[in-house]
Amino acid sequence: RQIHFTERIPVSEVEQVVIDFDDSESTPGSEPDDNGFVKWDLEIPPGGRETARIRYTVKTRKDIDF
Repeated sequence: RQIHFTERIPVSEVEQVVIDFDDSESTPGSEPDDNGFVKWDLEIPPGGRETARIRYTVKTRKDIDF
C-alpha cells in the first residue's frame, strides 16, 4: 500500500531563532517546504511497518527565551 503523509517542523519567524533541518539523519525523500511541511510517500507491504524520521535543531542567541 502506498501511504502519503505530512509532518511539520517548526518554522522561525525571527532571525534570532534558526531551525536547521538535518537531511542526513532524516528519512530520505523528505525536505521541508517554506512552511515547515515535510511530505513522504512510503510503500508499505501488507502487515508491514515503516518508520519515518525527521531530525532538526533549534539554534537561538543566548538572550532569546522561548
